[in-house]
Amino acid sequence: MFIKNEKLDIFENIFFIVYNNMSTHNVSNATEWNALSVVAGDTINITDSFIFSSQPTITSLGNGTTLEGNGHTITHSYSPVKPMVTVAHANATVRNLKLNGGGGSITSDGLLFNGSGTRDGTIEYVNVSNVTITGADNCGGLGNQFLGTIRYCTTSATIDDGDSIGGLIGSVLSGGTPTIEYCTFTGIIGSTTDPTNSRG
Repeated sequence: MFIKNEKLDIFENIFFIVYNNMSTHNVSNATEWNALSVVAGDTINITDSFIFSSQPTITSLGNGTTLEGNGHTITHSYSPVKPMVTVAHANATVRNLKLNGGGGSITSDGLLFNGSGTRDGTIEYVNVSNVTITGADNCGGLGNQFLGTIRYCTTSATIDDGDSIGGLIGSVLSGGTPTIEYCTFTGIIGSTTDPTNSRG
């Protein structure tokens, strides 16, 4: 004799609805990136390397959202370069991505994230190269202030001038302590105006 479990049916229906509302957005060029409409739980799947010839549309990474780079390179061929995302939740993840600054300069934020949202989450296996960080406060190769986890990331850059600037991030966001591990910086660190400015 089969007894129908109505509570189990309700749970399965809820799970089906939630699971199927999570979307994967495949992105292979700047046009597809700028057309993104992402909600919490979605995955942005970079399927090819591409170039931004102008400032990208900033995408917010919410609860459970993942930006998966798959080892591809995104190049910014304009200057000053601007960020791609807002890290808006502690459960957001960015990984396996290469960012090339195209020889341009960062005068605010960074190549990856801006100064909005929680600036929390996890950033791992992200490489930043070919960029100069200059003339601004709280900016770095990845972004400005942060309090999440950064690991296995590398930055190659010239850090020229500004207050609270760095190879990975500009400074620590007030109210927390970020975890930064297994990361490296190569390049030049200096200041043309004030040698007491914080850089790292």
